[in-house]
Formats: sequence, structure tokens, C-alpha cells
Amino acid sequence: PLMVRSVKQWMGGLLGLTDTTAMAGPEQFAEAFFKRNEAGREMLKNYPEGYRYLLSVRKVDETAAYLSFVITTETTQGPKTDIARIGATFVKPTGKIFGHEMFVEERPRGLAQLMTKSLQDFFEADDFQALTNHVHPTCFSATDKGINDFPEAAPWIEGSSVVFQYAQDELQGATLDLPQARVPLSEAEKFFSPDFRRAIEEAKK
Repeated sequence: PLMVRSVKQWMGGLLGLTDTTAMAGPEQFAEAFFKRNEAGREMLKNYPEGYRYLLSVRKVDETAAYLSFVITTETTQGPKTDIARIGATFVKPTGKIFGHEMFVEERPRGLAQLMTKSLQDFFEADDFQALTNHVHPTCFSATDKGINDFPEAAPWIEGSSVVFQYAQDELQGATLDLPQARVPLSEAEKFFSPDFRRAIEEAKK
């Protein structure tokens, strides 16, 4: 099916696996990733003394119109752990991915303000001023206090929220790893692009 192929291609692309049979199970993945994969060989160069690699692939949402997956990797050598988390929303039945194209423009200011509000919750900050103790003030607009720095990774839909996942060190001055903003789907919908709205409606038919 198109959806299965799209999901496997996305996962394989992120992990440097062009052979989709590598996604058939843990043994096939280990064989392909560590022995036949350029990304795996590069990791051995970066961690010459060996490392622990943890991979989590989760389906975090599914509706009649779309499904969402999240991949989390943890690479540990000694006291240092590098964590990465990337997600995607696939529209049925074709499996087309809508990332940043989900929205009508690249960085809607109204959406940026909602993200700032969510970051306050993430950092357990009582107000905007308290949030700047966790994230450098230059990351925000001086005009409307909306976040200027959207994550490089594409957003995804999970439950009743659109998730914006930052990478480690992506937000200047961030005091916690992997900051995340979750905007309620009911509020994010007003910023959806016509193409994304159309795809969702077609998938529901």
C-alpha cells in the first residue's frame, strides 16, 4: 500500500537506509544500519570507543484522515548522550507528508505567539519574563513576544496538538534538552494551508 511505502521510505531516509527491507524487524535493521549503511559507519568514526544506540519508532496518532509517527534516537558514549526526535504526519491514503507545508505561510506570527505560550508551560515559567530565564530573549520578537526561531524539523499532529520539536541546542540559551511546543489543534487550524485542508477533507471521504 502507498501509505506503508511512504512511512518506510521516510524512516529509511532519516536513518540512511535505502533498502526498505531493513525496516522489517530488529535483526534486519541492525544488519542494514550497522554493517551496510554509510550513516552507521560514520557513527563508528564519531564514537571510536564504542557507543550505545537506542532507537524508538512510535505511531503517536491515527485518524480517518492521517497518521503520525515519531522517531527518537539516543546515542551515548561515556557521560555524553545525544538525543534526536523527529516526527511526521502522513495523509491517507497516499501517505503524503505535510510538514512546514501544513501552514499557510512559513512562520505565521499568530502561531508563533501560541508557541511562546506553550514554551512557557514546557519550562514551567509563570510568565514571559520568567521564560526568558530559560530561553534567550533574542529568540523572541520584541514586538509581539512570539518565537522567532521555529524548529528546523517539521511539525506533526499528535492527539489534540500540533507538535513543534526543537533539537538539542537549537534554541539559544535553552536550559532543557529537546524543548517542545504543543499548540492546540483547534487553534492551529486557522493557520492551515488550503492544500493541507483540501488533503484532509479528501482523506475523510
